[in-house]
Amino acid sequence: MDGIELAPDALLDVSIRLGRTHVLAAAPTRVQVLVNTRPKTSPRRITAPVDIRLVVDVSGSMANAAKPDAPSKLEVVKGSIFELLAELTDRDSVLLSVFSTNGRLVVPQTRMTPDTRQRIQRAVETLHPEDNTNISAGLQLAVTPLVSRGALPRIILFTDGQSSWPQTDHPQLVELADTARSRHIPLSVYGTGSDYNWSLLQQVAIRAGGGSFLKHVMDVQTLEGHMLAELAFLRDTAIDRFEIEGRTASGVTLISVTSMMPQIRELKLANRQSFRDHTGAVDLHRGAQYLVELEVAAPTPGRMEVLYLTLRGRNRTTRQPFEHTIEVPVTFVADATQQSPVDDQVRKVLLMLAASKMADERAYEDASRLYRRAGDDATAAIMDELHTASMQPDADQIDLGRTGTSMAGGSITNAYTVDPLKGLGGRR
Repeated sequence: MDGIELAPDALLDVSIRLGRTHVLAAAPTRVQVLVNTRPKTSPRRITAPVDIRLVVDVSGSMANAAKPDAPSKLEVVKGSIFELLAELTDRDSVLLSVFSTNGRLVVPQTRMTPDTRQRIQRAVETLHPEDNTNISAGLQLAVTPLVSRGALPRIILFTDGQSSWPQTDHPQLVELADTARSRHIPLSVYGTGSDYNWSLLQQVAIRAGGGSFLKHVMDVQTLEGHMLAELAFLRDTAIDRFEIEGRTASGVTLISVTSMMPQIRELKLANRQSFRDHTGAVDLHRGAQYLVELEVAAPTPGRMEVLYLTLRGRNRTTRQPFEHTIEVPVTFVADATQQSPVDDQVRKVLLMLAASKMADERAYEDASRLYRRAGDDATAAIMDELHTASMQPDADQIDLGRTGTSMAGGSITNAYTVDPLKGLGGRR
């Protein structure tokens, strides 16, 4: 079921992968369903101008590299911004604010022209690491300006650190997230390195709503890919009010539903027969991924529908609503030799989620083994370092949990980010 045939004019591409397509009919038995949805790509088409608001951390720690023999984190961010600016047209606008001890508006809301593009590039080039970290001071300057009529706004926040004044900065970030939500300005938050406050920034993104998200990035290629993919979705098939609803068949119950995009989180289930999730009332749908785990009480050999999915939304341009219902079948077999192998993608998702849980519980050695089995050697190496650090006499004085949580949450969102060039139609 890798590809799902919807109506020719459908706005969505949908794929469904089963843990196993053929499952031994044991009572009871577990079934995994991995659901992926993406806006259907089209030739390079601009549906509306974009209003990009860049908020850049220029605190002293941005002079450091995210990993050995790599450019500084600030240089990574600057290079990625240059790539983004190259993709903007004269219908788009840009704002640039920075923050260290204080916030500073470097470029006010400015329409892109050849002259302003060069001016913005020069302003970005001159950015350099300064003092402390006051995130809300920079975010405030990006949230304040009004959105131009018809434009698709997006705040892009880059940071690597902790607030230097959490008692004031954290409450202000909550207020700014509420303001962004009320003004329909989603946040794309990119955390670099491993020392930023993953939990805080994730909560800010969730509170801002409308499909806001936090991503973990370690290098310039990954960051450029994320940002260009975001621009591609803003400019491609515009879907808003997206919602997914799942309902189990008779004799089937939900065990868990985990979302990998736009935020990794386990959905709260009101009951064991259905779930519902949406990406916000005003944001564009850039893709969703859900791992659904089911239990079939008394399977019998043969084909059986286990889950019914309904996908709803509307074309943002025409306001035309759509709704598609998909049946998810599994074939049960009486002989174990007929059981199919576990799907590679589903296996990786399960391993990554299990590794993330081990990291959250500070079982770094176990997390490392699971990350290696999932093919994520980079995160496994960091878990090895955390395990070694946890064995030291002063381990209780080191905040290992923050680093472990940052890397665990970041590895999953990084692994399931969309194809960086999907929908771009090639580079200019």
